[in-house]
Amino acid sequence: MAADPFVGKTFGKCRLKKKIGKGAIGIVYRARHLTLNIDVAVKLLKPQTSFFNSSTTQRFQREAKTAGCLEHRNVLKIFDIGQEEDIHYIVMEYVDGKSVDDYLAKQGALPIKTSIKIIKQAAEGLAAAHAANILHRDVKPANILISRKDEVVKLADFGLARLNSQNNIKLTDTGSIVGTMGYTAPEQMKGNPTVFSDLYSLGITLFEMLTGKLPYQGESAYAVINKHAKAPIPSVRSIRSEVPQALDDFVQQLMAKNPQDRPQSANYVATFLDTFLQKLRKGIVEKKPVSTRRNRRQIDTLKTSTERMPMVQKRDRSAYNTKVRVASQKTVVTTPQKTLTSPQVTTAAAVSSTEEIDSISGTFEYQLPVKTVDQLWLIIITIFFIITAILTSSLALVIFFNKVNG
Repeated sequence: MAADPFVGKTFGKCRLKKKIGKGAIGIVYRARHLTLNIDVAVKLLKPQTSFFNSSTTQRFQREAKTAGCLEHRNVLKIFDIGQEEDIHYIVMEYVDGKSVDDYLAKQGALPIKTSIKIIKQAAEGLAAAHAANILHRDVKPANILISRKDEVVKLADFGLARLNSQNNIKLTDTGSIVGTMGYTAPEQMKGNPTVFSDLYSLGITLFEMLTGKLPYQGESAYAVINKHAKAPIPSVRSIRSEVPQALDDFVQQLMAKNPQDRPQSANYVATFLDTFLQKLRKGIVEKKPVSTRRNRRQIDTLKTSTERMPMVQKRDRSAYNTKVRVASQKTVVTTPQKTLTSPQVTTAAAVSSTEEIDSISGTFEYQLPVKTVDQLWLIIITIFFIITAILTSSLALVIFFNKVNG
């Protein structure tokens, strides 16, 4: 086996020690930072890729600039960027651990609680990126690293990220699909990625972690793309029955074909999974299926035998006045969250019918509209006066006949 030509070479202030991985456009080495005296990861742009495709070089450089702006414990930190002759490189935080892809390859499906913990942290990293107006566009098991020491999750490889800005220069050729096909959202395959596309990829990743397999497979690229766009969303429980129904529903929610049917933000996903994990640990997660209506993306409930948590969005009460009572308390819980898309919608549950309110709260009261109430009172008063008139007439007739007979 030929020796690696880069091992032992110095790039900037880093001496390469060992090749530890490679991606679509780069090779990653473990290296020693000669000034800081710490181990780092150095990613080199493949020389042949750089030579044949200058736009790939631009994309590689952009990875450092975009990810370098992010400061979050769940995002792989970027230290430096540079160029040695024709080779571009990025100096990154070194994670002593493995990727989710490594664990899947070794053991297949992961424990349920472990899967939730990992995706929850990955969602927090995504939330930081989205808050900075940055899309990842390549969320997959290989880009989710787990530290061996403290089990902290790091979201890596923003090489396919794009500043979500109208002023950004599009570096992807028209019609090409950027991202790993098995995890790519339908709209991203059409060249229209959004924050919801990252959530779709996160959902596919969670599905694979829980089942050990991808939801959509095919003999050709076209077959896979077609399934992402048109095939029914598979159930996790059809493969692994011990997965709670509520978690299965949430995974399907993340994998919704329509971006607007998915959860509204990465922060929402992290919060939901954190709450779900706490309840799972306490053994109080409801076994019954949660709502599977089309608008279930807006319902943030984890039904339990001891607690209900409906989230009701404020609505126009000129049409009707609806009261929701949770358990014995008259409390309505709302959790509005900021989104990065033009339609501003909260993550509170929107209720479109009295049936849905009853299904999530368990206790329900309905009041008639004001106009209807006024009409009802008018009818009651009219009936009252009619009855009074009849009684008065009857009494007068009785008195009259008594006088005649007397």
